[in-house]
This record gives sequence, C-alpha cells and structure tokens, in this order.
Amino acid sequence: MRMDTSDIKAIVKEFHPIFFKISKSYTRDAADFDDLYQEVLIQVWRSLKNFRGDSRSSTWVYRVALNTAMTFHRDRKRKYRLFSGEEIERLPERIEHQDTSDQEEKLALMYRSIQQLPQADRALILLQLEGKSFQEIAEILGISVSNVGVKLMRSRKKIQTYIQKSGYERV
Repeated sequence: MRMDTSDIKAIVKEFHPIFFKISKSYTRDAADFDDLYQEVLIQVWRSLKNFRGDSRSSTWVYRVALNTAMTFHRDRKRKYRLFSGEEIERLPERIEHQDTSDQEEKLALMYRSIQQLPQADRALILLQLEGKSFQEIAEILGISVSNVGVKLMRSRKKIQTYIQKSGYERV
C-alpha cells in the first residue's frame, strides 16, 4: 500500500495512540511532549513519500516515530546536560505532591521506570505495551526475534528493580 501526504489525516487518526505513547515515554514535561508529538507528526508527513510498501504501514509508522523520539531525546539530553540529572531527580517529588489515586501513581512510576531505560530498551517496552508480537517488534527495530525476547526480559528486570527501589513490590 502506497501512502502519500493526502493520507496524513487518516494516519494521524489511526496511529494517534502510537504517537501519544511514544511521545509520553520520551519526554519529561508537557512542553517537551507537545514538541515531540508535533515533531513525530512532521517526520511522518515528510517521510510519507519514502514509504514503499515493503512492510506494513504500522511497522513503518512505528519506525519513523521511534527514530524521531530517539533523536529528540538525544538532542534534549545534550541541551539539559548542564542540569546533571536535576530534572529526573525532581520528577518523583512532583509526582508525590500531586493529588492522585494509587492507580495514577503506579502509572506515573511505570513511566518513570521506562524513562530510566536506554533508548533501545525503551522502544522494546513501548512496542510490547502496544501489544506488538515479538516478530513485529523484530521487524520494527531490525533485530532478531530471539534478541527481542532476551532484551525484553532484561528490560523488565531493570524496570522491576527501579520499582522496588521506589518502595513498591510490584506495579
């Protein structure tokens, strides 16, 4: 299936949940979220002419969105390096002071733990949370199916360790 720029409305409507989850997982605040979400939309739109139909459109969209998020995150990391992790350290305080239910607090903790992962591991977890099969994840990220399983297991252990350090047994 070929896609062109006239398809952008349908693409945004169909893939909004993907764009939202990826943008949420790669940003720390609302302003960065908005910037990244917009950048993802722009990159998908710009790249439509390059979609050859060799893979499913969802695989292609994931790839563009993840690459955009990783680039955005890397660029922001350079920009905020002067703060030496100050923003990350303050994030738990901001979450704790909010009036949230236990479920919302656990969700926030889960997002924080995912943000602690290296970019490649974060992409794996996001794709799994989206319900993608190991085969689909392998296609999107360009790795083997067996490597997906190994990396997901390691990433889940890292998340669990972070959650336990935060005072929860399990989320």
